[in-house]
Amino acid sequence: MSGTLDWLGVARGRFLLLTLSCVALGLALAARGSAEAMSYSDALLVMLGALAAHVAVNALN
Repeated sequence: MSGTLDWLGVARGRFLLLTLSCVALGLALAARGSAEAMSYSDALLVMLGALAAHVAVNALN
């Protein structure tokens, strides 16, 4: 249990909301400006990739 709590401290969960909101805004603008429909799976992959990158940078700091 201690290992999980240590990992959550490194991830700095409070700041992950900023990543979620910025990526969601970008996805919304991309979907609005595009004539063709966006794939939900691509949007989910972008969101997960951004969150993973944010957590990795926080862990390196």
